[in-house]
Amino acid sequence: MPADARQTQGPGPEVLEAFGAHRVARRLAGGRGTAWRTDDVILKPRDMPAEALPWLADEVGPRLRPDLIRAALPLAARSGLFEVNGWTAFPALPGRHLPGRWLDIIAAGRAFSACCSELAEPAFIRARSDPWARADRAAWGEETVPGIEAIDVVRRIRSACRPVADPPTLVHGDLTGNVLFHPSLPPAVIDLSLYWRPAAFASAVVVVDAVTFERAPDALARTAASSAAASEGFAQCLLRAILFRLTTDYLTAGGSAPPAAASRYGRVIDQAFALLGEHG
Repeated sequence: MPADARQTQGPGPEVLEAFGAHRVARRLAGGRGTAWRTDDVILKPRDMPAEALPWLADEVGPRLRPDLIRAALPLAARSGLFEVNGWTAFPALPGRHLPGRWLDIIAAGRAFSACCSELAEPAFIRARSDPWARADRAAWGEETVPGIEAIDVVRRIRSACRPVADPPTLVHGDLTGNVLFHPSLPPAVIDLSLYWRPAAFASAVVVVDAVTFERAPDALARTAASSAAASEGFAQCLLRAILFRLTTDYLTAGGSAPPAAASRYGRVIDQAFALLGEHG
C-alpha cells in the first residue's frame, strides 16, 4: 500500500492482528496526522530508518531508568518483526502534553540522553537524508545546503559559531511537543527524533521552539542556560538550534526562497546573542 493510502485508510486487519490489537484503529489528531490508536498501541507508517527500530528496542530500552524517564519504544509484532506492511507500533503511554512546561521538557530530554550516554553512534543516523537530517548536519557545518548561506541572518549566526566541547550523545531533537506528564509517573518521551549531538542541543531546540512558536518569555534562554542541566556551551548549541530550524524551513519549502528568518526567529536570535555576550 502506498504511504499516502496508509495515512488516510489506516492500518488493515492484518496489521492489527500482527501487533496483537483487537479494536478498530482511530486516527489521532496532531503531528503529521499519520498516527492511529487501537487498544494501548499507536500504529503509524515507518518514519525512521528500519535499522533504528530493533536498535531502539534492544539497545536503548534496557538502558532507560524507569524511575527517571519513560519512552515510547518500538514494539515487535508477533512474528518478531518491527514493521508489517509498512506499519510500526509503539505503546500508548499514559500522560499528556502540558503547555508551558519547557524546563521540565528540557529535563526529560537530558534524562533520556543521560541514560543513553554509554551508547556508540548508530550508523543509521549519519545515513539519513531527509530534510531534518540535512538541516542538522548543515547547522553543525557538516553539509552545505545550496543557497542558505547567502541569507543575511544565516551569515550572522554562522559568523558567531565556535567549536562546542561537549561530547555528542543520543538526543531527541524534537522534544517540545513530545513529552508527556503524569501525576504519578516520570515524564515520557514519544515520537523519537534521533540525532547524535551534545545533550544541550536538544535543550536548545526546545528553547527555539518555545520562544518562536509558543510565546515563551524572553528569559527562557537565560534560565535554560543557567540551570544545572545546561552545559557551558549552551549559547553555541542555541545558535546551531536556530540554524537547524530555519534550514529545515528552507529545505521543506524546496529551497526556492529564503525563510522569513529575521521576523520568525528574531526574538530567539536576540536571546542567543545576548547569551554570547554574557558567556562568550
